[in-house]
Amino acid sequence: MTPELPVAETALSILAVGAVIVVVAVAAAYMWLPSYFRELNDLSNDLSGQLATLRGDQQRTHEEMTRLRLRMTELEIGVKILIAQVTRLGATPDWNGAAAPVDETPAPIDETALYRKVAELFDVEEIDDLAFRLGIAPDEIEGKRRDSRARHLVQHAARRGELDDLVQLVRQLRPGVRFV
Repeated sequence: MTPELPVAETALSILAVGAVIVVVAVAAAYMWLPSYFRELNDLSNDLSGQLATLRGDQQRTHEEMTRLRLRMTELEIGVKILIAQVTRLGATPDWNGAAAPVDETPAPIDETALYRKVAELFDVEEIDDLAFRLGIAPDEIEGKRRDSRARHLVQHAARRGELDDLVQLVRQLRPGVRFV
């Protein structure tokens, strides 16, 4: 026997084992992949069905809202007609269709929240500018740091009864920022 024969047999054995592994892997993939794709397909179909249901619900809700708006408008017109008829008959209706008065008393301003927001939104120079715009000399505002100057500006504005003006000014200079 030549020494090359055992090497050839070993190489053939390795190739045979490799081929068996590849065949087993391919077979496993063919068995596993279809079930995986079926599961993905089922999930996709389920989600499509749910989406169609939601779109249908949305359409029905929109139609119902449109119907209710129309009915509400009809009722408002009907109430106005009835009030006019009662008035023409010489009576005074108990209700004239006016909305109940709304309490427009502004909520008190939280000075702590205001000064913290001013300190967050403005630097020291801008806080001095706020003071100037309110007619307050910047040297009347104590403190060197932003938070200290903001706190003293709010306190000074409160003493002068100008908190609403300060809030309006801050909202004007920082539109879109929600606070106080």
